[in-house]
Amino acid sequence: MMKMDRWKFLAVVGGLVVALVTSLATPAAAVAYPTAYNTRHDYVTSATYQNDPTRCVERRIYLAEGHYNWHRHFYLAEWVIRDNFYLGAGWYTWKDCLDPLSNGNYNQTSNLDPDNPNWVSVNYSFTIWVVLPNYSTWGSSLDPLF
Repeated sequence: MMKMDRWKFLAVVGGLVVALVTSLATPAAAVAYPTAYNTRHDYVTSATYQNDPTRCVERRIYLAEGHYNWHRHFYLAEWVIRDNFYLGAGWYTWKDCLDPLSNGNYNQTSNLDPDNPNWVSVNYSFTIWVVLPNYSTWGSSLDPLF
């Protein structure tokens, strides 16, 4: 009876060893690159004036080489700025701004400026009209397609 228990024990230990070796030899699933955000949360109003200060959010970001979808965000909405566009690997300065115009209008801009002098900056500019004052998250995001 004692021998039978030892064989069961050895079988369990052997199974665990095989499972461990198999799991170490099997490559892990590829981890997708997460969406990167450059956003800010602010109070926006319908009573804007051209001399109101421009608000900006800026960051440095290292981007992997590949294709991206670039989105802009304002309040609860998201729009595609550029779809499936290519960016080279390297460091970028990413800046989003909200510039008050007048009568509830804002100019929303975003700029990706590469450190590589041989590459061009990419940017966009849109006019937003705010009807009701509210707190809004605005800015842009880059969604890797790889």
